[in-house]
Amino acid sequence: MSLRLFKFFYPLIFLLTALPVNPSFAQESVQDSTLKPLEYFEHLIGGVWEADRTRQTFEWGIGQKSVVSKLYFTNADSLKLVGEITWFWHPGEEKIRGYGTSIEMAMDFFDYTTVFETPYKMVNTFIGYGGHINGQPQLETLEFIEEDKYRWTYFNREGNEFAPAYSITFVRKNE
Repeated sequence: MSLRLFKFFYPLIFLLTALPVNPSFAQESVQDSTLKPLEYFEHLIGGVWEADRTRQTFEWGIGQKSVVSKLYFTNADSLKLVGEITWFWHPGEEKIRGYGTSIEMAMDFFDYTTVFETPYKMVNTFIGYGGHINGQPQLETLEFIEEDKYRWTYFNREGNEFAPAYSITFVRKNE
């Protein structure tokens, strides 16, 4: 092989030999990095969260790369699905995002940005579309009181500030 060809092929040969033997190795490390931002959802996964006339569930999406929540209104012995939200780590924005839809509520569509101030306190800022607060920034928190109890609080916007409007306490029931 001439020196000229060697200089051309040497960088290519070096790159090929530096690649991992198992191509799934690179995929596993990417998957691991996407789980970590969602790890604090673990407290919510499993069982059914109940409050007066309301039920909520949380479960992992495929590959634990998302969290899917469903909200039901209860009446006597019936359940009515009224809302769904899916959260995921958005790699381009490097934040937890969520999108949801609902019926029979103040908004039809939710565009969430979620942060965990602590492992036990979730803060959701979102824009709701549809209804009387169309396009208005919203705020809600979910804060654990005990292992199987959390308080969800919705905030009203008053000028440039948010003030707590009402709270609902949910308790986990294992079903």
